[in-house]
Amino acid sequence: MSKKYEMRVIHTYADAYAVGAKYITTGAKTVPRLREGVDVPFPEQLSDPKWEISLPALENTLRYIMELLHHQCYMLCIGDNDVLMCKLDVQTTAPIFRDILEQPLNNSEINPTQAKNIRETVDKNIDKLRVMQCIVKPFASSSSNTESKTNEYLELIRGLNLPNGVFILNLTDAVILRNDGKMPFTMVTGKTDLGEYNFDKHIPILSISGQRKYLDIPIPNYDDVMFVLKYPQKYAAINNGYVGSKVVKSNPDPSYTTNWDDKKIAKAVFRGGPTGCGYTDETNMRIRLAKMKSRHLDAKLTVKDGNESVDTKAIKFDPKYGLGSMNTHIGASGNFLTMADQSRYKYIIHVDGNVNAYRLLATMLTGSLILRVTSQYTSWVDHMMQHMVHYVPVKADLSDLLDVIRWCERNDDKCKEIAQNGMNFARSILSKKYIQSYIKNTLWSLSEGRPVTILGEMANKTAKKRKSPVVVAVAAAKNKTRKVTKATKDAIKKAKEAAKEQEKAAKEAAKEQEKRAKEEEKRAKEAAKEEEKRAKEAAKEEEKRAKEAAKEQEKLAKAEKKKPKEAVIKATDDEKMTENVVIEDNNKKCGRHEYFNMSRKRCEIKPYTKWEKVKTVEGVFRKIPSDLKDIIGEERFKREYEDAIDVATGEKIKILLVDTKKPK
Repeated sequence: MSKKYEMRVIHTYADAYAVGAKYITTGAKTVPRLREGVDVPFPEQLSDPKWEISLPALENTLRYIMELLHHQCYMLCIGDNDVLMCKLDVQTTAPIFRDILEQPLNNSEINPTQAKNIRETVDKNIDKLRVMQCIVKPFASSSSNTESKTNEYLELIRGLNLPNGVFILNLTDAVILRNDGKMPFTMVTGKTDLGEYNFDKHIPILSISGQRKYLDIPIPNYDDVMFVLKYPQKYAAINNGYVGSKVVKSNPDPSYTTNWDDKKIAKAVFRGGPTGCGYTDETNMRIRLAKMKSRHLDAKLTVKDGNESVDTKAIKFDPKYGLGSMNTHIGASGNFLTMADQSRYKYIIHVDGNVNAYRLLATMLTGSLILRVTSQYTSWVDHMMQHMVHYVPVKADLSDLLDVIRWCERNDDKCKEIAQNGMNFARSILSKKYIQSYIKNTLWSLSEGRPVTILGEMANKTAKKRKSPVVVAVAAAKNKTRKVTKATKDAIKKAKEAAKEQEKAAKEAAKEQEKRAKEEEKRAKEAAKEEEKRAKEAAKEEEKRAKEAAKEQEKLAKAEKKKPKEAVIKATDDEKMTENVVIEDNNKKCGRHEYFNMSRKRCEIKPYTKWEKVKTVEGVFRKIPSDLKDIIGEERFKREYEDAIDVATGEKIKILLVDTKKPK
């Protein structure tokens, strides 16, 4: 019974775990067996103790990918009767990235228009932004549960005898699992701890790019897989590889290998897009390369290896300046060159981009010498190659590039030998049989839990025939020291120096990043202090205003108390109680026995409290005019004067009737 091969899209962790668990807990147990096909050596990441095909490891890995990173990967599930490739598709912005993306832009390397466009793009898509390595872009829409019936990797493994189990295929331009318990994508998150997502066991993660200090197991990349599946004789007819799944027939000539002696252009050529984690010539080596001027160079930028003008709209994180986009003045865009065109140059510069540049092996087939710029990214064939045997290394910052080219001009025979070694190596590797064997034996090794390292005879066959100084290191039970030539020793020495330089550059970059972090922390503290100072000053000002208002209120209250309750009569004894008594209140005049009521603004009969007090031997009396009874009536006089009670003492008012009439 033939196996069934399917594709599926899964959007949630729960669904992914339910599917993957079936391929770990059910089905016939895989029986360890001898590997078939071509013997291949394996990278060191394969032997890491974190890898385990178990339910706890499945839970850990799916949580890490789908809960923490929201990263799009494929879960390869292999059973007795079927092979299921599930796209893990969480199309929302990961919370840890969202917090970073919403921070204000503080970048001197982008202009106001760029800053506005970045802010608008981020704010518009804040719920659906995808972060890969250092690139930020919206998720591609995926509404159905079936993406397509197949893809290149499912086609590659179709019909192979594979072990039962679950594996993660990371087919993106990103490397996702560090070996130190920190977050990946350090240009975005810095060296942030994984916290609860720092698991000790993971389902094996196979990625199309490796990176130093990462555990991802490198496997053949898209260009290599597409080459062996579809383009073994037509690679020169497309744009240095392929664009999606569509062949671009820009050159009908299928041959793009030019013999060394027929290469007429003694220059180093580069054509490629401005990819890479950086958007200035300080941090992006492709941009720096395009800006270099020399008679030894023909280096220009193109977009996606095509004929368009240079793309400057991509939003990305720069290792030095943070979130931004490509500077529009990054160097002139260049005319597109096919692989056949580039094969006429003696030297081709290989510079990594967002991850390792996928066209390394295909470029080696041109027969030109590869000048490979040192990088933190690794390829699936790095452990099978040696510098100065298959390629010539260049420092990561390009500082020795022109010196390397001049050395090549003086050592043409040596360069011819290295170019031939590289071409023969690529020819031995770029075959469907070899790549299928690599994938198959990698999965078997992981499934059995005991990685193997086998001498790759096919990969080194050409080097042996030419008696080159290549020495292939093989991890075996017994290590055997092989005699090396002086050239190899020199090459090893140079490699160590290059590694030291790279380590030094990495340390300097780390120090710079730490310095920026401290400066940012210092600015934040200063801003907090300034805010606290302003708050204290505002509180003091408010307290001062409150005190002034209280004082003003108290002042008004005192002034109110000082106001005379009623008008005071000032008159001589002869003038008292006459019709023409003058009241000291705006010169108002009231009649006999009246006073001016200030609150009511009118003259009224004086109550007893307004009459003058007089002391006698019998006590204190109020002097009341004897004719007042006639004026106000006997009943009122009795109520208000004779029977009145003193409010202060509670006693009856004593009155003394006096005659106040003037003598005639």
